[in-house]
Amino acid sequence: MEELKKQFTEDMRRLCIEIKNASHNPSRFIQMLTDGDSVEVVKRLIMNEPTDTFLKLAAICKLNLTVEYYVVMSKYQPLFSEEEIIKCKERLELYKY
Repeated sequence: MEELKKQFTEDMRRLCIEIKNASHNPSRFIQMLTDGDSVEVVKRLIMNEPTDTFLKLAAICKLNLTVEYYVVMSKYQPLFSEEEIIKCKERLELYKY
């Protein structure tokens, strides 16, 4: 499980770069990742209302650059509860991924 968490953290760092390349600076998310465990950071984010970053990415049809997208990936599902996965699937569906 630790290796999977490490891979997830690496993907979250890469995701920040990709989001920047999509013309949005996720500075708050970067700071949160710097200060804490990436899985716990994402768990906190997904249980709240969609973030500004999520909404901006939805507006430009880039939901594949959201943490919700990564949560629903079969590879990372072991890191999250069924409730968290369902919430992410519903959010992606609502915003038409």
